Amino acid sequence: MPDLAALDRELFQAVHIGWHHDWLDKPFLLVTYTGDGWQLVPLLLSLAKKDWRPVTLPAVASYLLAGAIRLVMIQFIHRDRPSNLAFAHPLEPIYNNSSFPSGHTTTTWAIAMAVVLFCSGSRAAWIRTGFVLWAVAVALSRVYIGVHYPADVVGGAALGAMGAGLVRLFWPTVNPQVQETETGGTG
Repeated sequence: MPDLAALDRELFQAVHIGWHHDWLDKPFLLVTYTGDGWQLVPLLLSLAKKDWRPVTLPAVASYLLAGAIRLVMIQFIHRDRPSNLAFAHPLEPIYNNSSFPSGHTTTTWAIAMAVVLFCSGSRAAWIRTGFVLWAVAVALSRVYIGVHYPADVVGGAALGAMGAGLVRLFWPTVNPQVQETETGGTG
């Protein structure tokens, strides 16, 4: 059986050290900060637009559910951050030692997957793709800046997707009359 912890360390080192260039530090820090809880502000502001509510409300619910599950998980799962490794040089301050799962990745994937599951319309494919690319970028940034192992962000992505999936499973269905109107029916 392969040593998964060693593989995780090797992948971390490949991204954190192997990809490191000074000119990439600021862009990766900027991307990581978009996953720091501030993403909820534009979501809440978009509630003012009635046509965005069918996506925004489930996205907020997914964010809150996945984030709450993560807070419970970190009480029982202890994993040191890779910033404790001798070769690591984290680009941001470490506020706690809870590495698994990545909180930034959990919440960005919860929002992105809610958009994938709830967004429809003529521009939906572009919007969904943009949110998924954002979530991937945030996850990658957490490894690049030296605060999470790859398994931490994979776990966060899975938890975020699960949160959005649970919200989708229990969210009230769309009004059929509204759906007909969107697809060109007379509704």
